[in-house]
Amino acid sequence: MTTERDFIESTAEATVGGFRAIKKIRGLLTDIQKVDPNPNFTASEYGPPKEQIQFTLEQAAILEVFPSETAPELREGKFTDWIPYALPGKSPSSGSVYMRTWVASSEELGKEECGQPTKPSARLNTWVTLERQRKFLFKRPMMEKDENTKKEKPIVDAEGNKIYEEFWTPRSAEERERYFCFVGDEGASSKGLEEHIRDGLNGSTEPTAMRFLVMDARAKQFPEYKDTLKAGGLVALAEKLGMQVGEDLKIVKAEDGNT
Repeated sequence: MTTERDFIESTAEATVGGFRAIKKIRGLLTDIQKVDPNPNFTASEYGPPKEQIQFTLEQAAILEVFPSETAPELREGKFTDWIPYALPGKSPSSGSVYMRTWVASSEELGKEECGQPTKPSARLNTWVTLERQRKFLFKRPMMEKDENTKKEKPIVDAEGNKIYEEFWTPRSAEERERYFCFVGDEGASSKGLEEHIRDGLNGSTEPTAMRFLVMDARAKQFPEYKDTLKAGGLVALAEKLGMQVGEDLKIVKAEDGNT
């Protein structure tokens, strides 16, 4: 017999708070740069601290947080995070966190978007969606000491095949994901997004339209619509959405404007 408990029993459910609470985020990618190792970091089982890739999103919107977490406030809509790169003077290996999360996810998304790999830097000054994901890093043979030679040798199964140990980030599927990957804009690619925005804006004055774009749970994930309105007014927004601005200075669907 199982009963529903009112307390957590998994390390993955423990609250962390702050920006670590963010699971998925969207914003304008304005900066990517390599920076020195964090001076607060110390050597670990993985070796000395590594240089970091620092990236910044502006006009960011938090799309999802981990269970039991509360969305943190993004000061001035900015979000900055870091991904371990490599030891100073070295290049990252193919099985590094940087290559398997940040780089590989951008390349894979590029293949889906335009049929060819896309470098992260090619996404600068564009809207991106990032999600913390668990990723496979590399595998290596499990070793044991040979009783006769006293040297390390690979462990093999009954058929003589090497047994490998896999390394992931995070190590366990029960642990919370740490590093961001590029993912597609589900809402942006959906045919229903612009129709949803048109429905919400239909018959709105400029102040009412701005209020909708800022407050609506779905529309606010795509601040480019708000930016268009702010920069060019209702006329520019209407052009972007295939709508019209009537003599009463209200934005309406094209079919409504023709009736």
